Amino acid sequence: MWNPEKWDGVPDRYTDFADPKFKGELVLLDDPFGNICLFAKSIGASGLGRLTQDELNRSLEALIAIKPNIVTLGTGFGDMADVLIRGDASIGIGGWAYQLVIAKEKGVTLVAGSPKIDDTLFWSDAYAIAVDAPNIDNAYAFIDYVTSAESNAALATELGSGCTVEAAYDLLTPDSQALYDYAGVRQPGGGILGTQPSLLPPQQAEGDIVGVEAWIEAWQTFKAA
Repeated sequence: MWNPEKWDGVPDRYTDFADPKFKGELVLLDDPFGNICLFAKSIGASGLGRLTQDELNRSLEALIAIKPNIVTLGTGFGDMADVLIRGDASIGIGGWAYQLVIAKEKGVTLVAGSPKIDDTLFWSDAYAIAVDAPNIDNAYAFIDYVTSAESNAALATELGSGCTVEAAYDLLTPDSQALYDYAGVRQPGGGILGTQPSLLPPQQAEGDIVGVEAWIEAWQTFKAA
């Protein structure tokens, strides 16, 4: 996410944000998982959410390298957007397309995009029914309701997220439709869907793969650096 009055775009890799020209221009979300994944991708790690200690260390080093250029860490996506809207920073790393809507409502134009080489990551919320759910019929009815075209369109509009039901797309406003590029997921087999490794580390270490605790410790090290 960036201010087009100051920048024509973003560099090819997330690690390029260590360039001194970005000093005092960056805001990140206070989120260990998203940020570590972005920089793990930038240093060439393949597992993203499944990092070895060496890969985690190198991701941390890459994050610390951009630390001098960071103005602040946003407490949430809204706070991060406000930092950009106020002009305290001009680039948000790890942002969300809905921040464009927040900014537009306040008379500020932001642009969303991704580094050409590192590209982006995506996530989705999912519905599941617990094995011991006491009201199974109600659970199915709720899922049926929220995945209807009307409900899906309403949720996408309110949350600034992408719709996940094809019939919901035509119910979105042109502005909501323009927030995301749906061409990829409309490809046979879902396009990019299913091609991205999990962004979340295992709760506990699995062999050489470090667990959540190591990620949180690395993020705290970054914040204290």
